[in-house]
Parts: sequence; C-alpha cells; structure tokens
Amino acid sequence: MAMNIGTRTRIVIVDDHPIIRSFLRELLTPQADIEICAETGSVTEARALIGTHHPDIAIIDVMLEDGNGLALIKDLLNRAEDQVPTTRYLVFSAQRDSLAARRSAEAGAAGFVGKQAEVADLLEAIRTIRKGGTYFEASLLLPKTNGCQSIPGAELLTARELEVYEFIGEGVGTSEIAKRLFLSVKTIETHREKIKNKLQLNSGNELQRHAMQWALGLEERKV
Repeated sequence: MAMNIGTRTRIVIVDDHPIIRSFLRELLTPQADIEICAETGSVTEARALIGTHHPDIAIIDVMLEDGNGLALIKDLLNRAEDQVPTTRYLVFSAQRDSLAARRSAEAGAAGFVGKQAEVADLLEAIRTIRKGGTYFEASLLLPKTNGCQSIPGAELLTARELEVYEFIGEGVGTSEIAKRLFLSVKTIETHREKIKNKLQLNSGNELQRHAMQWALGLEERKV
C-alpha cells in the first residue's frame, strides 16, 4: 500500500508515565504534519487503540503498566495482515543502550530513540519512519566494548534469549520468567543453557552473577 506522505502523521502514544505522555502530546501537537490520535499506558488498551485508529506510527515504551512494549509490537506485527497493516513502531525508552536498541529492532520496531535524546532527534525519527525509513543510532546497534555494558558474545543471543537474560539479571526465577513470557519452564531452562553456552559461562550461578552485574550497570544508566 503506497504511503501518502503529504498527509499528517497519525500517532498513538503508549507510555506508562503520564508525564511522558503529556510531554509528547505538548511537543507533537503543534507540529503541522503530526496528529495525536490517542494515548495510553496499558498494553491491553494500546492493542485496542491501535486496532481502532490504525495510526501511521505508535510510539511505545518498553515497560508498560501490564506488560512489555516489545512483546506488544511483536504481537501486533503478527496480526498486521488483518488488523494494523500500515502501522509502524517507534520505541521511546529510558534504556538507551545497544541491547535495548537491538531488541527493539529484532521485535520489528522501525526505530529507537532514548528518552535522553534531543527533541530534534525524536522529530527526525518520526518523519524518517513516516517516509518508510528506519531510525536507529548506529552506535546503539553495535555491542559495547567497555565497562559493565560489555557482554562478550551478546551478538550471538536471540531477542528471546536477551529477554530471558534481562529477567535473570533482575533476579527473576525460572518459573516466574516462564509465567511472564507465557512459556514452559522447560523452554526457559533451554534458553538458559543456550545463553550459558554462547556467553561461555560454566554454571547457573555464574550466569546469574553475570546477568546481575550487567543489570546493575543498566540501572545506573537509566533516567
């Protein structure tokens, strides 16, 4: 379907912080080429709003009131042929690092902007995506090579393995990870083994320490 870039870009905002939604609304509403259709902080409401409004772009945070923004993007893209054929997704997150950006790309997002970015960067991302392009900082899609951001072998992990790795770093147990991702315990255990092998870790305890050290570094970088 051809995209008429002469019309206003219709946007749905999905962020669990009211102050962020307010900021985005006040920033984007005055733009002559942008129209805000709706906003929410909920995965459930977002799914309904995007299905109803069919926006050109949905701006989505990673962590939402009742779920994960990347999982929402995957779900909506899986249904895209029938329900939301024209919507593209821009992740807007406080987690501005290579893992977050790469996970967003692998989930199917057309762009990633950190909440620390300049206003001009966000507007450029929206307009680039509207024209059919993608917007990712090249540096964020490359593995970091220093400090606690470094995860040797991270480029070998799949999006799902990165998701499991992050939960491990947050101290979430195998059974709870399975519940949150709607997978079996056996599947999570398989992911753990694959992560250990790819990161050349020798035990479950070593995997947990490794993931928690990374998570502590990520927490220090959050805004």
